[in-house]
Amino acid sequence: MYFTRDYDYSKVFFMNQSKLALNTIRNLSVLTPNGEKFICAASGLVKHENNLYVITDDELSLMTFSLKNKSPGHSIALFPGILPTEPKARKKVKPDLECLAYIPANLGQEGLLAIPSGSKPNRQIGSFVKLQNGQAFEPKKIDFSLIYETLQKEFLELNIEGAALTSSSFVILQRGNGASAQSALIELDILGLADDLQNNEFIQASRIQQIKEVCLGNINNINLGFTDACFCNNKLFFLAVAESGNSTYNDGQYVGAFIGYFDNAGKAVLISQLDSAFKPEGLWVEGIDSGYRAYIVTDADDPNLVSTLFSTDFKF
Repeated sequence: MYFTRDYDYSKVFFMNQSKLALNTIRNLSVLTPNGEKFICAASGLVKHENNLYVITDDELSLMTFSLKNKSPGHSIALFPGILPTEPKARKKVKPDLECLAYIPANLGQEGLLAIPSGSKPNRQIGSFVKLQNGQAFEPKKIDFSLIYETLQKEFLELNIEGAALTSSSFVILQRGNGASAQSALIELDILGLADDLQNNEFIQASRIQQIKEVCLGNINNINLGFTDACFCNNKLFFLAVAESGNSTYNDGQYVGAFIGYFDNAGKAVLISQLDSAFKPEGLWVEGIDSGYRAYIVTDADDPNLVSTLFSTDFKF
């Protein structure tokens, strides 16, 4: 067996009833040869030193932004080609990058791992981008088809939408926004994953160590599902979003979102609901004197609405 499965359907614990306010930092845009272009579908982010790195689920590039100013960022092509501009045609062929994770230098090569959702056969190719002196370069194709083939035997509707490096494993998160409503933590072997990133084009299915299916509760009877995660101060924080529609392909109506974490017993704890008008999709958390600061990017599921970077401070 590649893994064991640990079911946990215990009642989710809610800490705060009041909503957590988000502070706007900037709208996301990048410079292109044709001028400034706004980003409309941010899906993952990493904060490293004075830079913010963002991927979207409908682009072929990694976007980088300086946190020292609000100037437009710039993009680094991860894949060749150009996506169609017509929304339905674009949706059909996009790589659907949903997660961005930081890989430290002690694992062989410092860099950023962009991970696809796996929700369709053409959504199984990611990218590893090297980091050096604050610069991202040399993107390398990473094929997730072997590991996703195994996961598809366990999840009727595979939809990976979060990832984080913890102290003991590399975790990817299954978002249970399909009809089967299967949300889960999937733990991968860190050293094996690092070896694949350095020496292989494929992530091997044998890297799977354990799958833990998780019940995150609901908002107005709409199930919550993961959209991202971040490991900070020995705690795995996550975003949980309720979206109607029961589809991993078609966007549903955004209902609401929580920020939460897993306690020492592995139980999901929802810290507070987020006061966010649009779907939070990317998360980065860091410790501050008063507790924690979260950076969040949103996706309005509308090509006419720009993605925004927010921050919020919290403690518990």
